[in-house]
Amino acid sequence: MKTSYYKIKKLEKLLLETPPNLDVASVVLEKWGLPSESLSAVGYAIVEKCAYYYDISNELPALYLYDILALLLKYGMNPNDIHHTKYEEQNIMDLLRHVKFDDVAAKCMRLMLDNGGDPNLLIGGVELFIHIDYFVHFDIVEGIYDGPKDFNIQPIIQCWLLMLAYGISLGEGIIPISMTDGYNYEIFKEYERYRWDVRFYEPRSPEYGFYSVHFFDTVINKEVAILSQKHR
Repeated sequence: MKTSYYKIKKLEKLLLETPPNLDVASVVLEKWGLPSESLSAVGYAIVEKCAYYYDISNELPALYLYDILALLLKYGMNPNDIHHTKYEEQNIMDLLRHVKFDDVAAKCMRLMLDNGGDPNLLIGGVELFIHIDYFVHFDIVEGIYDGPKDFNIQPIIQCWLLMLAYGISLGEGIIPISMTDGYNYEIFKEYERYRWDVRFYEPRSPEYGFYSVHFFDTVINKEVAILSQKHR
């Protein structure tokens, strides 16, 4: 039996208060025992309201997003649930790339992965990591090379690093990033330690050029990985 629209909207309203009333929401969740798909629908709606494209007031719900998702996970939300929009399949982890405030997206991504989120989840026939990987490269080229200087690619790169750290399954010979000196992807579970520098070659060339992203451990001041890619 499907959860009533009323219950989903009431829970969403409770969690979108500023600050969210987590105590009352907990009582409601305990009483109703909502199925995972309903909890995911609420989570998806709240993450979307935190997205940069939603409206200018989205910073406030973003500040509480981690606590909201943690509560929904506690009461049984499956981070791998597929949300069906009018035009496509979606998932909360993929939507997080649109949350641009500080490292809120990365904190929430790590929370989802720690609670069983699958970086190889199929969404509309495409693996989640492959989707994120595409937008990492797209945002680097469009946002930094061709776009405004204040374009913020930090959230999506942090989420991308976390997916690498939690285990991706790619085709044979596919290496999304080259690690140096024997380091492995798992170090990026502590994404906070790392900064990156994007370097372009043949800038503004009408021909194909190249860019590379160099990742540094800020604690030991050492380069630990390099991402190199051709771009148009």
